[in-house]
Amino acid sequence: MAPPAQRSRRARPQGRYELISCGLHGHILVGTDAAHIRPEDGTIVLEADGLRWYRCLRCDTWLPRPIPASDHTTREYIPGRDEIEVPLRGRPLRDRFVLRLIALDRVLHVLVLSVIAVAIFLFAQDRDQLHKDYVRVLADLQGGLGAPIFDNTSGLIHQANRQFALTKTALY
Repeated sequence: MAPPAQRSRRARPQGRYELISCGLHGHILVGTDAAHIRPEDGTIVLEADGLRWYRCLRCDTWLPRPIPASDHTTREYIPGRDEIEVPLRGRPLRDRFVLRLIALDRVLHVLVLSVIAVAIFLFAQDRDQLHKDYVRVLADLQGGLGAPIFDNTSGLIHQANRQFALTKTALY
């Protein structure tokens, strides 16, 4: 008898936010300034073939680096687990990205709505002069086409006519 069919779960790549964060801000490597490594440091740093492989604390990627020269080391061994500050990963990191995107969205809304408000105030202030220019441009267009524009029930010309028909109080 065949095993029961299972629903295939769509493979979702894990660690996307960690990779984005490491791409933007760089990897978080511990022990790059250590002169020697101990066997218990094998979860963070490995030494093989004249290279040290450091594990990024955020995205869990192993990166090769040359063994530091003795004059470039500032400590004897890699710091202990209680000294290492672990960066955000998983859901908290995703929440940070989402909250920043929401904040950016709000800033863009404020900017766009502010520009629209300023445009309305400038339009209301110089409405009479703008109406004269609009009528002159529309007359030139109609004369250039050889006949009046008959379809004024929709489109840009209809919207412009509606805006000039509004009173200042309605605009404000």
